[in-house]
Amino acid sequence: MLPLNQRSKEEQQVLLSLSISPMSGLQKEYISEVRKRVEDMLSSYAYPEYITCDVNILRFLRGNYVDIDVTAAAYRKMLLWRREKNIDEYFKRVQEADFDLRKVPFADKFEKCYPVNYHHGEDREGHFLDIRLLGSVDVKAFLSNPLEEWEDYNIYTLEWRIYLLNKKSMETGELQRLCCIQDTKGIGMHMVSKQLITFFKAMTDLTVNYYPETMHVSFITNAPAVFSALWSLAKPMMHPRTVKKYIICNSDYQETLYKYIPVQNLPVVLGGICACDEDCICGLKNDEHFSVPISTSFVMPIEVQKGETVKAEWRLQQGDIDFSARFCRCFRQSN
Repeated sequence: MLPLNQRSKEEQQVLLSLSISPMSGLQKEYISEVRKRVEDMLSSYAYPEYITCDVNILRFLRGNYVDIDVTAAAYRKMLLWRREKNIDEYFKRVQEADFDLRKVPFADKFEKCYPVNYHHGEDREGHFLDIRLLGSVDVKAFLSNPLEEWEDYNIYTLEWRIYLLNKKSMETGELQRLCCIQDTKGIGMHMVSKQLITFFKAMTDLTVNYYPETMHVSFITNAPAVFSALWSLAKPMMHPRTVKKYIICNSDYQETLYKYIPVQNLPVVLGGICACDEDCICGLKNDEHFSVPISTSFVMPIEVQKGETVKAEWRLQQGDIDFSARFCRCFRQSN
C-alpha cells in the first residue's frame, strides 16, 4: 500500500482526518492491512479492546505517517511489549483505583515533586487538558526515586489516558488527543543533569513507542530566549506536522491560551480562574485570595458569551485605580 507522501492531497486529507464517524473506506483499508500483518499475535493473546480497536491502530498509522510497513512493525513491537511486561495488570490497577491517578502506585511519591494535572478539564475542541509545571519540579526529590518506579508510574498514567481517549473518540466520532501546557518558568541549567535527561527520555520513549499520536497541540509557556534559539535549530529536523503542534510562548502567553482553552479550565498560576477543591496542580496549593500591591497590575480573565453583561466593583482603602478591558476572539484549530 502506498505511503502517505505518494497519495494525492485529497487522499492524504482523508487518511489524516480527525473525523472517524464513520471512518473512510481508505482508512479502513490501511487499518485492516495492519491488523492482517499482526494476526499471529492478535490470535495468540487476549489483548484488550482499547488496544486492538480501529481507533488505536489509526493512531499508529498517523504517528508513522501512514507508512504501512513501519506502522505494522511499530504496532507489533507494542503488542510484544504489552505481553512480555504484562501491561494489562497495570490497567487493572488503574481500574482498582477507580481511574483516580492520585491512587495508582507511586503517585504519592511523584506528585509531591512533579507538579502536573493529566486532565484539568478540556480545551475548546474537547481535548483533554494536560498541564505540567516543568520549572517547578523538585529535581532533588524527583531523582531520589528509582527510574523503574518512574517508568511504572508513567505506564499507569498512559494506560489511563489511552483508554479514556479511545473511549471518548468512539463516543464523539472525533479522534481525541491532548492539549498540553508545559510551563518552563523557573527552568535553569542548574536543573539539568544526565540523570534527569535519562528520566525524561524514559517517559518520552514510552509515549512515542507504545502510545503514539496522543498530542493535539502543546504550548511551551514562559519560554526563555535560549529555548527559542534551540527551537530554531531543532525545527528543520522535525516533520512539519510535528512542528505545527508546538506553540512557543514567552511570558506574555495568557491571551494565546485563552483562544484555545476556556479560562475556567486554566489554573490561576497560568492566568485562569479555576480553583479546584483538591488543587489544580498536584503539589501546588491553590491561591484563595489575591493581593495587588501598589503600582502593580492584576489581570482577571473572564469568558463572555454573546448577550452577556459583565459588572465589576472595587473597594479601595486608599489611592486610585485604573481599569481597562481587552477582548480576544476564541477559535478552533485542527491538524
